[in-house]
Amino acid sequence: MLWENIRIRPYIPESRRYNRKVVFNMLRRHRFVFLKPDIGGGGRGAVKLTPARRGVMCQTLNGRRVLPVQRAFRWIEQEMISRRNYMAQQGIRMAQVDGRNVDFRVHLQKPGNLWLITGFCAKLAPPGSLVTNRCRGGTPLEASKAVKRISHTVGKKEKTLKKEIYAVSKEIAKTLNRRFTGLKELGVDLTVDRNGKIWIFEVNTSPVIKLFKSLKDKTAYQQINQIRYQMFAKR
Repeated sequence: MLWENIRIRPYIPESRRYNRKVVFNMLRRHRFVFLKPDIGGGGRGAVKLTPARRGVMCQTLNGRRVLPVQRAFRWIEQEMISRRNYMAQQGIRMAQVDGRNVDFRVHLQKPGNLWLITGFCAKLAPPGSLVTNRCRGGTPLEASKAVKRISHTVGKKEKTLKKEIYAVSKEIAKTLNRRFTGLKELGVDLTVDRNGKIWIFEVNTSPVIKLFKSLKDKTAYQQINQIRYQMFAKR
């Protein structure tokens, strides 16, 4: 659905339904590939695949190993969460803060006729970790601080980077809302790569807000809750 919007398309990494042939071909085109269940959270079930001299390096939340290609696929499928469809997604070399990968959560709400950005937060991955999720040791960080730090390293102005993140997030919300008219809240997960390009990882239709509660500045958390109450009261 998002791919059909030519304004959003450049921000979407190659993403396909899992099968062995698809993943094998993606590994020939990209530095690494992520596998993840289409329903879930907390990074559970995620697998990172990286081409290696003797096959494929397979990394999960529990460790890593290098396996020949055919054995790798058998091992991967044993690690997958049962009864879940899996997506294969182009790996992105994320920008870093203090040597740690960083991504962002943009929280959007629609209390009236317009989508509002009511929360913007960064997440720092634990060193060497697959994911940035707080439940896996990720560290919440004020988005303004993260944008400022990475803007210097990726060669983009801080205001320009933030403006682009906001613009694509609102475009995503409006695009999905045209198909799903009842949408009132979204959480967009995205990152900036080491060349300054923005990439969308996923869009959450039932976003949790514990991340914002963890920040020293509770303004966004309070604002999100206040608007949630207003929207609930209208019903």
